[in-house]
Amino acid sequence: MQPKYFPSSQIRLILIVCGFAALLAGRATGSMNTLNAVLIIIQLVTLELILRESTIFNTIYYRLLYICSSVIIIGAMMIILHWPYANYVVIMGMSSVAIVYTLRSINKQHKALLDYAKWIWLVLNTIAGILNLLHGQYALMSSYLATGAFFLMMLVFFISPRTSKGMEQRPPEEDDLPIDQI
Repeated sequence: MQPKYFPSSQIRLILIVCGFAALLAGRATGSMNTLNAVLIIIQLVTLELILRESTIFNTIYYRLLYICSSVIIIGAMMIILHWPYANYVVIMGMSSVAIVYTLRSINKQHKALLDYAKWIWLVLNTIAGILNLLHGQYALMSSYLATGAFFLMMLVFFISPRTSKGMEQRPPEEDDLPIDQI
């Protein structure tokens, strides 16, 4: 069995940059208040905890999400600099994250309740972000729904049983078995 790979320093750096970019972009657009800033920080800290238990780092989806996150960060910096079409770059990055994570969820063999909660939170967060960027009519309500889905995901994460050291239990494959048990 291969050891689980968790790039903690890279993930923390990406989460810090994403949080800082979200706070600055919210301040630049005038839509950021103290409650939103606190919720962003809480979500990023909890997301780091959830990612420690994740197995996504052993898949190709990790690299795709890494690229999509880079597009979001570049778009957030474009918003801060008031460049044209910056909102569309962020929307493209957020939509691609939702698509990649949806493909990962569909192709995942063993799905738990937490997987569904993470997917719902991601989709609702993407919809809320797009509506906020486009100044949509239901932007505030979708943000409340995304926040509610986040707290539901947190609840499921903290009450769901975890296996030792965050590794998912799966049936042993031929490569994992000793030679005399094949």
